[in-house]
Amino acid sequence: MSNTDQSTVEISLLGKKYTFRCGEDEAEGLERAARYLDSALAGVKEHTGVLGDDKVALMTALNITHELQREIEHRHSLEKEVEQLTQRIDSALSALPPQRDN
Repeated sequence: MSNTDQSTVEISLLGKKYTFRCGEDEAEGLERAARYLDSALAGVKEHTGVLGDDKVALMTALNITHELQREIEHRHSLEKEVEQLTQRIDSALSALPPQRDN
């Protein structure tokens, strides 16, 4: 990747500014992820009150990991359901009498 393909993204987490370099095609996603993370960090900090930033970060990471695991499990469940429906459709189609061309 050449330097022209790079972007510099400045994000803010818990009021602190951080600068990251990433591919131009990743900048928007990184900014969106940073907004989500900052919101989650602020929520944990507000909910827990006096915890230091390190503990807030760890609790937030654990919460986001838990969300991700639930979403992965949900996706697997949906994939299994789609597979079962596809099998039912294939069975139903194979049970139909062959069509005759006119």
